[in-house]
Amino acid sequence: MDEFFASKPASNHTHLCVGPLTRAAAAEAVDDVIGDGLGYYIYIAEAANVRGPVEVLGRLAGQEAARHLCDLLGLRTYATA
Repeated sequence: MDEFFASKPASNHTHLCVGPLTRAAAAEAVDDVIGDGLGYYIYIAEAANVRGPVEVLGRLAGQEAARHLCDLLGLRTYATA
């Protein structure tokens, strides 16, 4: 199963993102009791660094749920390596 990432501007300084978290962000998510850090999340990130520190809004049930949310929000998805 290929992973994907999607984002769009939420403000002048932030992006709304859907995708897996980086290892550092996943470690923070575990600390915040949002799950084990694996899987797909919806989160807010700084526009200058969408892979940097993030504010996790929620965990998604799986890749299909993440794709449906992207469709609903009009987010274009990108494959990740």
